[in-house]
Amino acid sequence: MEPTVAHAVQGSVPSGRVVVEPGEARRSFEGMRGALLALKPDEVVTLRADPQRAAAVAHSVAVRDLLPGRRAVFERLSVAGLYDVNVLEMLPDAAKSVWYARQQQQAGQAEASGARVPEGEIQLAYETRGRMQDVLAYHVGDDPELGARLKYIREGSGHQDLANDLEMLADLYQRDDVRAELERDKRRYHPDDAEKARRLAGRIFTGFGVGQAGEAERWTGLLQRAVTLLLRFYDEHRVAGQFGFRRVEDVGATYPSLLTAVRSAPSRRAPAEEPGDGEGPGAPGEGEGEGKPGAPGEGEGEGKPGEPGQGEGPGETPATGV
Repeated sequence: MEPTVAHAVQGSVPSGRVVVEPGEARRSFEGMRGALLALKPDEVVTLRADPQRAAAVAHSVAVRDLLPGRRAVFERLSVAGLYDVNVLEMLPDAAKSVWYARQQQQAGQAEASGARVPEGEIQLAYETRGRMQDVLAYHVGDDPELGARLKYIREGSGHQDLANDLEMLADLYQRDDVRAELERDKRRYHPDDAEKARRLAGRIFTGFGVGQAGEAERWTGLLQRAVTLLLRFYDEHRVAGQFGFRRVEDVGATYPSLLTAVRSAPSRRAPAEEPGDGEGPGAPGEGEGEGKPGAPGEGEGEGKPGEPGQGEGPGETPATGV
């Protein structure tokens, strides 16, 4: 299958697909390796969302904004000291680095997999996931945000997705607003399911090599570092783009939150134990959640462009987290 980078935000980024050869992605990763390893441990974050689809969105935005007409806006912001145009130059490589690191991580997990997770525990994990999905769908499935999460979970397949889904379901079960609703159900709700889901997810991750010495663990760490840099670059570029184009387009759509874009992506998640399928950034990954860019001049919260007449431009964007 021809490797590609999907343009993942329909109507907001250029149409078509950009071909990215595996060797090109590897070179992007190697070119950024020094910056990845320079990150301090307390700077490294985890994107609890599909890292490869997030990379696809960021790459698509970068490819579009590198076109001369749009690039000129960022160059003017850079001259004014409101933005570093080098961020735009590095964003495609940061996205390809995430895709490459995720591919290598999946390959390591596949090699580490085998009969180390008893079939009985796998079956129990599927049963627990199904029961928790049903309970949540019954009680909170009409909520737009929670319904979207449940839909994402239902589309998962394979053991890696199973572990991720159990973690997500446990998170939902333990949200104060959700738990208060579930605890009123004395027939369907099992109070120990959240703890059981986390335990089973941990067994699956361990059994498939995550957290053990070896390639899977090494690439998991490198993927987290690649995601950290991608979030930094994308958040800074997003705030600048929203500022520069706020009067001419719907910047909420053209510079989406990575989390929103990943959740709204229509394609089904592919089995995680089938790595190396040739898809570039845009192949599915894991978890949910993302860091938020800083507001101008405030350094925290959701990043928003400065309003005219207030002397505010794109603000500093800190490293983002869970």
